[in-house]
Amino acid sequence: MQIYAKGLTDIAIEQPSTYGTLKFYQDHPIGRIPLLEIDGEAIPESAVIAEYLEEIYPEPSLLGATPRENAHIRTRVRSPSSPPRPPSPPATKPSSRCWAASWRAAPRRWTG
Repeated sequence: MQIYAKGLTDIAIEQPSTYGTLKFYQDHPIGRIPLLEIDGEAIPESAVIAEYLEEIYPEPSLLGATPRENAHIRTRVRSPSSPPRPPSPPATKPSSRCWAASWRAAPRRWTG
């Protein structure tokens, strides 16, 4: 999708001819597509490919204007099966505690 969103026309989108064969698994040990082949070297995984393309073709940018927006975008990319959530109300004071630290401080809040 990033290839289309950026308007890239010099990247062929096709399934490798050896996909599903022993040769494919020998050449690509992860054994999954998508993968981006560049000069005989393969870059696997959608998120890795997206980050690579963003660095090589920075315009138009598909990232946010701030590191926090980038984090939200990357989270959505890495969990496409999760339904979108409404945005959280802005906090009065930004907190940079990680979830694990918050969970350890109040383990009874976990209901999952």
